[in-house]
Amino acid sequence: IIPICFIFSFEIILSTIKNKSKNLKTVLDGVACFIIYKGRLLQNALFENRLSINELLASLRGAGVGDISDVEYAILEQNGTISVLEKGKSTLAHSVIIDGELTSDIKNFTLPKKDIEKELKRAKLTKEQIFLMTVDDSGKAQIIEKDISKKSKRKGEGK
Repeated sequence: IIPICFIFSFEIILSTIKNKSKNLKTVLDGVACFIIYKGRLLQNALFENRLSINELLASLRGAGVGDISDVEYAILEQNGTISVLEKGKSTLAHSVIIDGELTSDIKNFTLPKKDIEKELKRAKLTKEQIFLMTVDDSGKAQIIEKDISKKSKRKGEGK
């Protein structure tokens, strides 16, 4: 019983620390990366992630895609699965700001800071006021503001 309790406690403590520390989360979980970007197979990404072309093709088939030329994006996620978006069926939204911090949810994707600042100015918000900001391939931004009422209640204010 003691080892089980220890492992359970360790998991809770580690997950809490990972949620507070972006750097530790990146070290332990890694970062998602593109395998196919805008229809182009990134061979270096396959090599860097020790993923064979046969494994990629099997994952595509598992996602219901029979031909690699039908894929707009294939993303190797942090948990090791491959997410597939087919051409013409949807756009990919990249996270740009998460919980007030500039970020990129996928390795090798960054949006120029001037473009981010332009969107923030247009929305009349600061990055600290944003819970999630995403930008799709067409440049359309989606912004979700932080829920201020929850923060106020947590700090004991707003009662």
